[in-house]
Amino acid sequence: MSSRTKKAIVILVAILGLVAIGIGVYFGIQNAKQSIIPGSQSSQGSGGTLGTQGQAGQSAGASQGGSFPVSSSGNQGSGGTLGTQGQAGQSAGAFQSQKNNLFQLSTHPAAVYWVVSSTSTTSTTAVSGILHTGVYYMDTNGTIFQIQDVGSEQMIAGSSLGVPLRLWQNSDGSKIVVLFSGVDQGADATTSQSSGQYALFRLTTKAWEILPQGTVSVAFSPDGKRLALLRQTGGTTSLYVTNIATARETTTLIASLAIVDVTIAWPSPNKIYFVPRTASSIDSQAWYIDPTTKNMAYFGHGLGLQLVFSPARPYSVLQFVSSLDASSVSLSIDDSTGAMLQTLSLQTIAEKCSFSSNGQAIFCAVPRENNKSNGDPLSLPDDFLQRAAYFHDNLYEIKGSAISTLVNAPDVLFDIVDIKSTPSQLFFMNRLDHTIYLYNLPNS
Repeated sequence: MSSRTKKAIVILVAILGLVAIGIGVYFGIQNAKQSIIPGSQSSQGSGGTLGTQGQAGQSAGASQGGSFPVSSSGNQGSGGTLGTQGQAGQSAGAFQSQKNNLFQLSTHPAAVYWVVSSTSTTSTTAVSGILHTGVYYMDTNGTIFQIQDVGSEQMIAGSSLGVPLRLWQNSDGSKIVVLFSGVDQGADATTSQSSGQYALFRLTTKAWEILPQGTVSVAFSPDGKRLALLRQTGGTTSLYVTNIATARETTTLIASLAIVDVTIAWPSPNKIYFVPRTASSIDSQAWYIDPTTKNMAYFGHGLGLQLVFSPARPYSVLQFVSSLDASSVSLSIDDSTGAMLQTLSLQTIAEKCSFSSNGQAIFCAVPRENNKSNGDPLSLPDDFLQRAAYFHDNLYEIKGSAISTLVNAPDVLFDIVDIKSTPSQLFFMNRLDHTIYLYNLPNS
């Protein structure tokens, strides 16, 4: 072989080596981007059983930020401490079993969604064998879709009211109220005093009804037949209750109050709660009023106060309070008057927790990592509400002092919000790509 031929072969091998390195670097960067950039598409495609993200991508995402503080694992005891479960303690089969119960339902990004009770007669199209109930969502154009099966959906109505920001549903899902755009899009609708438009939608008629001007918060009664409206007009904040069960609506003034920057919740028949719009630096107070007697009472207070309400007796309440430096959260289960019943050592926030439909269990997503840079402290709940941080979560079920793992596979990358449930199924939205997922609950 001539020296010229040998030289050519060496050059060719060197070129091929550089190309291989370049390809490896490119895909390494793409995997890292996929795991840390909000809104990146997962490997699930248009729907179906959950796929897995590559381990390289998961590790790259973890390296971008400090791990989210989570209590150590072990037997929970009465305090219910929760932690990350060691990967060595779970087999690949256990992780695959979790994934087999997960389904991506929506084929397009959802702005808001709701679940219709299986006993409701308002669903217009039969659901699939996978879905045990009706699931609907709105896209950013205000179009309403019914999910018929995994990756299959049907448009049922539209609107020209703006971008949907928040949604409230009544007990069976036959009615919803949607807050449409009007707040600063850089802020979170849950923490901004809204100048947007509220509208009531009935599945039976597929018609929108614009709610009165000045409405700043709404809440359905536990039976779903009445709607509480908090309105601000002429410098006065007033609470009204409207009967929406009949064709002729009647509205009653409950109270006029010197309050601002609050939302309302109506989880039990005789208590409408006033919950402050929260921030970790503000020691906020929550109150409640009896809509019949119109008597008010104090519930509780705390920095960054957040509340999550049970829809069923005994109407328990999850209370979240930030630490002084906002680096951690104290979580307790209280009764409906604010008396503490139990503490839970879950480092999470209200938007990631929900009571089960019968009130006997709590579902919580607990972040295991976040995308804030090392040395940049996490502020709770502010960083979440202001979209300054995104998370990868594990999902748990809490019953009394027992905590069960539902999803903690390391390659399942969810930032879970807006959890809803039926007796047999759990639904949530992934904040990373705004898709809706179903999880079949075990032993149901």
